[in-house]
Amino acid sequence: MALAACSPASGEPVAPATATSASTQATTLTEGNLAHIHYAYNAHVLSQVETELPLPPDFTETAFAIKFIPRDLVQRIGSDGCSFDTASHREPCTADHEVGFALALLERPLSHYTTAIARDRAHMEAFEPVEMHGAEGVALQHTTDHTTTRYTFLPAHGRTLMLVSRDNAGVHEASAALEQVRDSITF
Repeated sequence: MALAACSPASGEPVAPATATSASTQATTLTEGNLAHIHYAYNAHVLSQVETELPLPPDFTETAFAIKFIPRDLVQRIGSDGCSFDTASHREPCTADHEVGFALALLERPLSHYTTAIARDRAHMEAFEPVEMHGAEGVALQHTTDHTTTRYTFLPAHGRTLMLVSRDNAGVHEASAALEQVRDSITF
């Protein structure tokens, strides 16, 4: 019996689940699932990678995530510096640090994460209520010198769906494709 799919090493691109012809590149989306969470993305613009994302509020715990990174930026993973790094600040680029959009299905209910975030006074100003497809959750924003990362936490069948949008304040041509992934999510 052959395995239908193998899990690549963390941070490596995952092959699209469906193929499209050149004439339908802009409109055909590749679909996927993370447990009961359904999503779709443009595989001609974005690469799907598996990674571990640090969790707020203290960023010491991590969670498995599927991240969508613009195809022209995915080649930086493993090299010296992500797309937003300056010449004076270069570290090896990882999938969790590069610009993109990620989703993770966390093990605990939403209240566990909102309580932990509420205890951390550094994030209180950015803590805000959000709604997506009828589900009410919370969001917070974490800003560094070079990037802004927005974390959205939503209830998902007794667990928590975490959405992470990371950008570098620049408009990337893949921005619309990243937003399209977010808009496609159903749970």
